[in-house]
Amino acid sequence: MSKAAQTLLEEIHSESLQVLLASLRPHSGLSEVAHADTISTSSSAVDTSPSSTFRLGNVVEIQGPSASGKSHLVYHLVSHCIIPPEYEDCALGGWGKAAMVFDSDNTFSIARVKQILLKRLESRFATQPHLWTAEWRSDIVEKCLDHLHIFKPSSSIQLAATLRNLPAYHTDNLPHTDIGVLAVDSINAFYWMDRFIVEHPSSSGKASKATVNPFQHVISSLRALHAAYRPLILLTSWLIGPNQSSSNCTSDRQHPSIYADPRHQLRSTTPMPSGTITHRVTMSVIPAPQPLTSADPKWPSPQFVCSIQKPGHDSVGRFMLQINDGVDCRLPEGQKFLVSVC
Repeated sequence: MSKAAQTLLEEIHSESLQVLLASLRPHSGLSEVAHADTISTSSSAVDTSPSSTFRLGNVVEIQGPSASGKSHLVYHLVSHCIIPPEYEDCALGGWGKAAMVFDSDNTFSIARVKQILLKRLESRFATQPHLWTAEWRSDIVEKCLDHLHIFKPSSSIQLAATLRNLPAYHTDNLPHTDIGVLAVDSINAFYWMDRFIVEHPSSSGKASKATVNPFQHVISSLRALHAAYRPLILLTSWLIGPNQSSSNCTSDRQHPSIYADPRHQLRSTTPMPSGTITHRVTMSVIPAPQPLTSADPKWPSPQFVCSIQKPGHDSVGRFMLQINDGVDCRLPEGQKFLVSVC
């Protein structure tokens, strides 16, 4: 390729097909929020008490369109995992376990996790403000982040290999700390790459009549880790197409596919063995209204409606997720949105 042609190509803006299709999706209305046992998303989305939603050993799929709060929910669950149960005789309410995050989308924000940690820890020290000194803040946050390990695979094969090697990594680096959370954000990040490999096996120089989808290796590795460690597994997945009504959340048919041919459908959102997925969380964006006046151009905090369902059950619990200043995660003041325990 000539230098002039190369320069011209570099000037052309490009974006992924995923982003393009997600930007074209229509927005649908939101249904009413169901009422059940109260769980505030500000601090108790993950808990070891009987009223908790997610527990160790659960496999949770968090699905939704682009920019629907999936990663932010993961940030909060990861933060709860790495916060210790107590510190210097002060109860903090976390798990005190290690969190392994596989950042397939290359968008995981350490800065955001740190902000959430500070916000949640500050609320825990509200009754003992004299302990919440700069030295304590630095020490606690550092200890928490020491338990957060992030991997950035660039293909399903790399993801599977890293998952397969995780037991050895855990033994070498965290021999005295259990794995509490294993998150893959997102589980279908390499769908198009995997599909190309399956449909064009000769492109790799190793033609085969029965090319194995690289994602199958990811599935087998996740199965092995789930059986060995029983962590809380979080799998985010993006959806392309119209947002689905909550009334359609009772079956896998809610997941839209790009192609009518089943061979070309989006990867199943239940990569684990049948019956292993314990909770499915569907995120829906609440469109933000226009600023009231030009003098007050501040936009309201992003809000999302999250539906929680146990596969095989008809009941669907819902709660609202609100992000204040890009950090906090709580219920709007004066409103009471509740979520059923699944």
